[in-house]
Amino acid sequence: MCSVSLPDSASIAISHQLNDNWQLLSDVTWTNWSRIQNVPLILQSALGAIPPGTVADILDLQFRDSWRVGLGANYRWTDNFMLKLGVAYDKTPVPDAAHRAVFLPDSDRTWLALGGKYQINKANTLDFGYAHIFMKGGDTLRSKGVGAAAGLQGVVSGTFSKQHIDIFSVQYTYSF
Repeated sequence: MCSVSLPDSASIAISHQLNDNWQLLSDVTWTNWSRIQNVPLILQSALGAIPPGTVADILDLQFRDSWRVGLGANYRWTDNFMLKLGVAYDKTPVPDAAHRAVFLPDSDRTWLALGGKYQINKANTLDFGYAHIFMKGGDTLRSKGVGAAAGLQGVVSGTFSKQHIDIFSVQYTYSF
């Protein structure tokens, strides 16, 4: 059995009803990513002469704590429809190029979001949204031991281009 320690987080959010139509929103979230420094990869079954429970490798991540800041607004267009808008900035926990992993090319992110909430009737609601995430990209320069031979090294050097992610969501709610 393997246990995983995940980071703690703390958030504070503020909402202000500006008038009958506009609601302003904001939040700040801190995540204790520094809790994750190294991740051992442990064999769960024998690999040739190597017994289970052996540490096969260690992922050296050296994460640091990070912050996310978001601003948003809800606009009540009609009694049944609300438009939702938001923007957020999310700082990466990756400290530098030496710790940016090829399998996790994380970088700072800016989120833009748009959505809506349609109240079909008292019991039925349809929520939908779209978020576009801009990632800055970044460099990696990782040195790593390869195989069981002591002193044998590999180096990964490169640049991750700017990236983007699109998220679409739909939610139907029935209340009784």
